[in-house]
Amino acid sequence: MEDSFMSRTRRNFSAKFKSDLILEVLKGEKELNVIATENGIQRIFSETGRRSS
Repeated sequence: MEDSFMSRTRRNFSAKFKSDLILEVLKGEKELNVIATENGIQRIFSETGRRSS
């Protein structure tokens, strides 16, 4: 029996997609949770880059 998490494919986001999200966050018009939800990503992943800076 194959686990469902093992059959998932890793999603890759383009540099443009990432930069557009960053610009949207920096504008401060929406909360990070809202931006993440609208773009189909989990908030924990959207904060990963912020922690490594």
